[in-house]
Order: sequence, then C-alpha cells, then structure tokens
Amino acid sequence: MPEQPLTGVAPKSFHQELLRALDERRSLIPLRADLKLTKTPHNYSEALLLRDLDLEKAVDAWIEERTDYETLISRYAHSDSRLSSRQWPRHVPVRILSGQGSICSGKNIFLFFSGETEDDCVGFEFVDVWSNLFQQAVFPCMRRTFDVESQYSVLTQLVPALDRTIYLASVFHEIGHRVSFHKVSPTKDPRNLLEGLTFDVLGELSTDSLLCTHLSEFPELSLFVFFQRIYWFGRRGYRDNPWSGGLNTDNDAWIGSYLWNLALERGAVVPGTGGYHLSADGLSELFPAALADIDELGDTLARHGSAAAQERLARDWMKQRVTWNQQGSVFALPASLREMFAACQDIPEEPHFTPLLTSPLAADAFWPGGR
Repeated sequence: MPEQPLTGVAPKSFHQELLRALDERRSLIPLRADLKLTKTPHNYSEALLLRDLDLEKAVDAWIEERTDYETLISRYAHSDSRLSSRQWPRHVPVRILSGQGSICSGKNIFLFFSGETEDDCVGFEFVDVWSNLFQQAVFPCMRRTFDVESQYSVLTQLVPALDRTIYLASVFHEIGHRVSFHKVSPTKDPRNLLEGLTFDVLGELSTDSLLCTHLSEFPELSLFVFFQRIYWFGRRGYRDNPWSGGLNTDNDAWIGSYLWNLALERGAVVPGTGGYHLSADGLSELFPAALADIDELGDTLARHGSAAAQERLARDWMKQRVTWNQQGSVFALPASLREMFAACQDIPEEPHFTPLLTSPLAADAFWPGGR
C-alpha cells in the first residue's frame, strides 16, 4: 500500500497517522505541518524522513550483547515504583532525506508528539543532525582543550559507536522522563509545581543522570552526554554573551555549566599542561552524583506544597551550583569554561546542517503522491 503524505491532515488524524507509520515500520515518513520544535519558533516545516531500521536492529543487538532490556527497565522501576509503562518508547531513529523549515535547521535534534499515555507518544531522533554536530563542533572543541590521551580514549570509544549511542541514549532519555519527582511523561508529577527554567533544568538533568547511571554497561553514554552537554548545549550564546552565554534562558546551557563544575569537583576532569585530562573513573561517578543531588532536591521540594516555595528552593539550589552574580541577578559561566570556550570561538556553536538530498526538489520522486 503506498504511503500517503500528511498534508492537510487534522492534528488528531495527523497523530494517528504517525502511530500507524511507526507500527507498520514504514521506511519513508513524510511530514508537512506547522511544528513547534524545542529550539526554534513555531512555523511550517516539511521533511522526508528515512527511518533507520538497521540502526534499530543494531541497538537491540548491542543491548543483548552487554545486558538485556528487562534488566535495564527494572532499574528504572526500582528507582520509581510508579513507572506506568515498561514498554520501549515509540521513538525511532531517522535521517532527514530532504526538506525545509526549522526541522532542517540543524538546531533541533528530535521531534516529539505527546499523547495521553506513554504508548501514544511519538518521537523521531535526528541521527544525522547529532552526528553532524559531533563532527563539526563537539569533537573539534574537545581536540582543542583536552590532552592527547583523553582525545584518544574518547574518540576510540565513541566514534565507532556514535550512531548506536545516539539512538540508545534517545530511547532511555524518553524512559527517564517517566520517573522521579522530575518526570514529565506523559504528565508531570502532581507534586511538582515548578514551571519554566527551573522545571526544565531539573527534568532534563534528571533523565540524563538516570540514563548514564542505569546503563552503566555502556560507558559510551556518559561520554556522549557529557561532551555534548559541554560543547554543544553548554556553548550556546557564548559568542553573543561571553560572560553568561545562554545560562539564564536555556535550560540545556545551564546544565552544561552545572556538569562542568561537578566534573571538576569530582575529579572527572583535571587541568593539566597539555589540556584537561578526562578520568574514566571520575566520569563513571559523575552522573550518579548528579542524580543523588537532584533526587535530594526533589524530596525537599515534595515537602512544600507552595509553587512559590518550590521555585525559591530550586533557584537557591541552582545559585549554589553555578556562579550567581548577585549584583546583576544572573548566572555566569564558570571562569574555566569561559577560557575553554574562548579557545573554540572559530568553531560554530550551531553547525550548518545539510539534508542528504541537498535540493528539496531532488526529493520529489520520493514523496508519495508528489508535492
């Protein structure tokens, strides 16, 4: 049966069509819709997505090679008995064959449609955008600022497994959003009265910390999360504002500074004459330490039924962990991180991304029903 484009479909029908496309394991998924992605404004986008079914199989095999899915999901259930779904999310790896709009800007690394339950949620992870930003920004920055031994360790582990790591991380990132006081999927914890920056910071930090803690059999994940948090998310806004970057408006930028400070404190990174040195043992302890930190905060927040009290406590916690300029009432980048970012000024904060088919018209033959 030919795949039909989603042009002009009502939102609910659009969602149902996406669910069918995933359940039927279609390799080509055309999107044409007004979309609001996380890092770009609401606008019209279109794209022809190629679902990477081979990568899905490779990640399944990778999990079975080192452990099994039931063991991993049981760790999440043990950390929060309220886990309502143990199912693998409807979250698939895709490559952008062609398109236009913010979906092809290179600023967004996934597309997510929420639902009434976890099983109704639909997610697409842009594997080629992730790979592009690592090749164009993350790895070049690391080579500028870490010693040769660390570079060798990171590149030999992460490069051969990059696509698998991207997809595995994305799946358990979504699973992590189902648990803890900081959960967001399919709805937030009713005790959590936070909104805005504080809510977003703790939700994202929680799921990344759960991911790297519960999937300890995959050290590639800690490397992946740490370096993209520092050199992609963490650098956001530095060129425009080398004092604060995006810390005061972007939850992902703030998390980069938090992790950097914690990495120095825990000995995961150590200054040296040849650049910073990465300690594998220190990195393995970094995310469990972050998880304990925010879980303790979550327990404190849960004891306060006032939104104002929770916001004050969460803000105080943030001010204790990332430099707070009392006079300017703003967060500021750690001095060591500013120096490191200065060494990478000519490396783009947001690398240019080109879809696999460089001309939108070149994809006409692949669009079911034409354009």
